[in-house]
Amino acid sequence: MSTSSTSASSVLRVLAMIMGSTHHAAVADVVFHNGSHGLCMSESTDTVSAMVNAYYHMQLSVTLRAEVPENEIAELRWHLGSGPRPQSLLALSDEVNVFLRGPAYRRGSDPDLMVDLSSGVDGKLVLTAWQEPAPDEVDRLEALFCWLAARADATASNDNGSVCVGRLRFSDEPEWTNTIVVRSGDRVAYPRIPGPPASKLLPDGDSEVTTWDDFAARLSVTLMRLCEGECITLDTDGEGFVQFLGWSSDEVIGHVSLGKDPLRLPDGEAAMRELGWHEPDNLFDWHRRIQRPVSGDEYQGAAAATVSALRGVLDVRSPQQLALSSFSNNFGEEPDVSAMGMTPTPRQVEGYPHAD
Repeated sequence: MSTSSTSASSVLRVLAMIMGSTHHAAVADVVFHNGSHGLCMSESTDTVSAMVNAYYHMQLSVTLRAEVPENEIAELRWHLGSGPRPQSLLALSDEVNVFLRGPAYRRGSDPDLMVDLSSGVDGKLVLTAWQEPAPDEVDRLEALFCWLAARADATASNDNGSVCVGRLRFSDEPEWTNTIVVRSGDRVAYPRIPGPPASKLLPDGDSEVTTWDDFAARLSVTLMRLCEGECITLDTDGEGFVQFLGWSSDEVIGHVSLGKDPLRLPDGEAAMRELGWHEPDNLFDWHRRIQRPVSGDEYQGAAAATVSALRGVLDVRSPQQLALSSFSNNFGEEPDVSAMGMTPTPRQVEGYPHAD
């Protein structure tokens, strides 16, 4: 079997397991946020298992506004485990009930686990907590972070309107260097514990890209791991380029610029229509949307349409002619392009729409 066909069949198998097309018991234990699945593949058995013993140290400290209604405070106390369940719940689901009290249960932890909601010196309620959550537990707390930010005292807001509700550090980090920040009311930013690189999901993932079939298999895995606020750009030798944006947690947008070559445009536009790309609008050039959750076939389809656009419209003869660059709007994070088999370059296309 050729290298390219091996890559294609392997990525289909991996995508099927991750996206749920094939039942696999270990997939239920994947706990990493927003596409960054903590997966390990065994080369001998081709089985997938979740990483274990990955956790955070988390501190929360939020002063609430004095005018927060008492019924909302009662709901908060219940979620924190310090009050009875209210007769009717207002905003938060049971999923945020992850707080623990008592001795720390992680090796190397100093303080006891605690959570407290009590009056501060000015009479306003202050939430403080020390917890050691697993990654999936932090994900489940995002709704609580947004709830707290919306009700935080005005002094908690930064100049850009964001609100810091606490701090995180990885289990093996000695210093508190990362914050939990809520932006625009419902966007939570904090560093995620990374899973194995996407290159480990392919048997030849660490090697350089070879054929177009190999490129398509690699792009499928890369798109699967693309998170909100991340961008991947593939520049051609000419003016054209292909770009994929993690537009939201539920959507990836790919768009293709044909450049300004007048000889290419009429035939190229007709070809793009035939390939299923949507015509340019006020935000994107020729584009297509991937709405999550999706099957592995849809990632494969997007990769195949990209290859067809690069070869048939932009006249790129081989993947080696492409220049890969990427960026992330998520502080301290970078898109996982390890499976692409290409060395990223600092060169980026100007004028791309930002995933804000």
